[in-house]
Amino acid sequence: MPRPSPPTGAGLYLMVALSGVCGLTWEVLWQHHAGLALGVSARGAAITLAAIMGGIGIGGLLAARLWNRGQLARPMLTYALAELAIGLWGLLVPGGFSLIAGLDTALYQANPTLAEALQPVLVGSVLLPPSIAMGVTIPVLAPVARRVGSSIAVVYALNTAGAVAGVLLATFVALPLVGVQATGWMASGLNVAVAAWAATRVDGAIPIRAPGRVTWPPASDLTVAFISGAVIFALEVSWFRSIRAAFHSTTESFAVILASFLMCLSVGAWLAGRLGPRYPGYLPWVMLTGAFAVLVLTPPIDALDGTARLDLADASLLVQRATRLVHLVFAPVVTLGMVFPWLLARHNSTSGAGQLYALNTVGAVVGALVSGFLLLPAIGATQTSLLAGLAMAVCAWAIAPSWRRAVAFTAAIGVGLVVVKQTSEGTARTRVQGQDTLRYGSVLFVHEGPESTVWVADRHRDKKRSLIIDGFRASSEGAGVNYMRCGTPPRDGGTGSRRSTGDLLWNRPDCQRGSTGRLQTH
Repeated sequence: MPRPSPPTGAGLYLMVALSGVCGLTWEVLWQHHAGLALGVSARGAAITLAAIMGGIGIGGLLAARLWNRGQLARPMLTYALAELAIGLWGLLVPGGFSLIAGLDTALYQANPTLAEALQPVLVGSVLLPPSIAMGVTIPVLAPVARRVGSSIAVVYALNTAGAVAGVLLATFVALPLVGVQATGWMASGLNVAVAAWAATRVDGAIPIRAPGRVTWPPASDLTVAFISGAVIFALEVSWFRSIRAAFHSTTESFAVILASFLMCLSVGAWLAGRLGPRYPGYLPWVMLTGAFAVLVLTPPIDALDGTARLDLADASLLVQRATRLVHLVFAPVVTLGMVFPWLLARHNSTSGAGQLYALNTVGAVVGALVSGFLLLPAIGATQTSLLAGLAMAVCAWAIAPSWRRAVAFTAAIGVGLVVVKQTSEGTARTRVQGQDTLRYGSVLFVHEGPESTVWVADRHRDKKRSLIIDGFRASSEGAGVNYMRCGTPPRDGGTGSRRSTGDLLWNRPDCQRGSTGRLQTH
């Protein structure tokens, strides 16, 4: 029987890239199944995100624990088992969510409060096992990466690059051509193929230190890992709101937005893998550069709808949208994307990478939930983005090694705030964002919630009111409405219609102009 051959650098990179393709494909599919089971809502998406990211964090801690206990002498075999678990369990997720849908319906009929309280438990029981396996995959490859002359930061970069391909292939190729079920089988098959290849590259035991007292990375590095995850996900939530208004809220546009972000994060991770080991003390400057870029480029991102006037009917122009978007977010996302991999390069071991992985994913969950459910409704998307940039700047200031750098950080933050004030072109609180932004005048009401931004505004042409949701005109007074009709209640009392959420907003006291029009759905 031939002896298994050792992994090569090219083989390792291809393996983790294909794993990234599977990872994002599974996340797209799991969000789809969660939406069918729990309903398409911000709460359901948040529960699903927390389960996936929480599982990845637990997986990182598990990898670190196994390494510290001396139980990862064959990391490639562990990696193969983790990939196999992802592929096989992923096929069980649709059935699991079907059971959740039935159980959730029965519980809701008996006790709505209990049903909502148990939803995270039910979703976690389905998604935590494969997510934990995902969290194990990257940290366990640290000794393998060192053996081929690379680092865990480069592995992380290639995995993220694979994720770009995953979200694009799933959205534009697999799902339209073969459907949800077949896409799941394809992702599972690819996981199994990666696992089989990894299993044939087990080349003997890798020496690891004897079990002993677990040592964590310094508190400052753990804090930076947490803050970087929170800031990046907070920016995704806040920036995505303005970008969606500019590109319209379609599945294809969301895929392009997500892929653009992931591509920039991948570039940042690759740069960190190359520069981090050479210049370990430059991390505060990288963080400050990212924070400064966020402060300066948030206003242009908020004004993207005024410069991205593209023919939405032409699918080929998605590339132009992505190009325009990347021009704006490249600097901040690449520099912020360097922070966490920079730490991985500094702690280039399974133990260090696993612990940092856990803190980073916890920060990601906290950043997404706090920004979406607390900050957006309270202060709006623009201020949430600026607050995220300031949080990164303050973190950079805190780990600066000398008072001179601290002074430089403080001065740069002040300059950034001045630039923001001078270049601001209006936010969602002061104007309607979207392809038809010039059509509207004064904003009568605006609500930036976890799921969408809703405006009620006067039209320039005739001063009639319109209801706009994420840049899409949902309804308006008079003719030419989209999918809702405005008018007076039916003479029969309206027994065949029901009031919508938009009706409640439309008739708020602060939106009234003395008109008798009401919004109705039919």
